[in-house]
Amino acid sequence: MRRSSQCGIYAIVNLESDFAYIGQACDVSRRWNEHRSRLRHGSHYCAQLQRDWARLGPDQFAWRILEITSENSEAMVQAEQRWINHFLLASRLYNDCPVAMSGTVRGRKPSEETRAKMSVARKGKPKSLTHRAAISAALLNL
Repeated sequence: MRRSSQCGIYAIVNLESDFAYIGQACDVSRRWNEHRSRLRHGSHYCAQLQRDWARLGPDQFAWRILEITSENSEAMVQAEQRWINHFLLASRLYNDCPVAMSGTVRGRKPSEETRAKMSVARKGKPKSLTHRAAISAALLNL
C-alpha cells in the first residue's frame, strides 16, 4: 500500500548553527530522500550546506516540515517565500538566493559559461566510426 504524498514547505536545519535550507515539494518525503542522497554523495547544489554536512555529519541535521500546503503552485511559492523571509531576518539561511523558486528553470537562466560547461558534459566520449555506423543502422531499421 502506497502512502499518500504531502505537499508543503520544508527545512533542512543545522542543529549546531540553526541555519536552514528552505524548499517546497508536493511529496516532501521523497524530496528529503533526494536531498539526503545528494548530501551523502557530495553532490548537493547548495555548497555551504554540503560543506557543513560533510564537516558535521548527518546527525547534526534535522528535517522539518514547516507548513502543509495545497498543490496550488502560487500558494506554495508564497508560503515558501514567507519562510525564506523568516530565516533571512535571522541571517540563518543556506539558500543561495532569497527568492522562492529561484533555483528552478522558472527562476533564472544559467550563464553562458555554465551552459557551455553543461554542453561539454553532455557530449561525452567520442564514438568510433564502427559505433557510429551501428547507431545509424539501428536507427534506419526502426
